[in-house]
Amino acid sequence: EFSDSTPAFSRSVQSHFDAGSSFWEGAVYRPLTLKEVNIHALKGGWSLNGNLDNNKIVLYMLAMFGEIERDLISRRTAEALKARREAGVKLGRPKGPGKSRLDQFKPEIEALLKNGSTKAFIARRYGVCEATLFNWLEKNHVSANQKMEWVTA
Repeated sequence: EFSDSTPAFSRSVQSHFDAGSSFWEGAVYRPLTLKEVNIHALKGGWSLNGNLDNNKIVLYMLAMFGEIERDLISRRTAEALKARREAGVKLGRPKGPGKSRLDQFKPEIEALLKNGSTKAFIARRYGVCEATLFNWLEKNHVSANQKMEWVTA
């Protein structure tokens, strides 16, 4: 089931509309009129019912306005990104491994591993999944096989 926000649906609508086919007439307009669906816009004070030719014109106009709005949004976004780039702002996700909520507990985690605590226990203790803990251990070069050495006197 597709909705308006589904990317595949949007691409499908865009490709059919851009190709000049009668997508809107076949997929939207005819089913509405066959089932005698009336569309009323309370805010705009208009409705789609009765005169079939006028309804068709309104539907095509709505589709055209939607396409124009999509183009305007795209253009505004591109202009804003260009202005940010020219201002020297780095765009996108920062490079590198990033921060983790486990960073502040590094000495404690190392101590727990040395004392023989399991990784599952450590992950539960700090509220992360085991995969997150494993990735963090690898990123921070913490050996999970460290054991406490006993010193005898």
